[in-house]
Amino acid sequence: MQVLLLAVEAKVFSLDASSLDGTKLHADASKRQALSYGHLVNRRAALEAEVDELLTVGAAAAAASLPASVTISAESERRRQALTHLTQAEAVLQVRAEER
Repeated sequence: MQVLLLAVEAKVFSLDASSLDGTKLHADASKRQALSYGHLVNRRAALEAEVDELLTVGAAAAAASLPASVTISAESERRRQALTHLTQAEAVLQVRAEER
């Protein structure tokens, strides 16, 4: 149920036309994609460090030339988006924890 509430909060799912039953299914979640709150905080810190590093590399690249295959702005933006999603998920989990 928490996953559905998180999906509704992130506006990627609507409860308008949804129903639940009591069927028990074997969970086969990807360990790479599933994060506990502690891992979420650690991943967020790692992404912040990666963004800072990319900005440093980008500043150094302004003074020198990089290969055409390296796109600092695209990598930085991808990590910033991931960081935004993790921050939103963390906020939702904190609100849920306070409600208990």
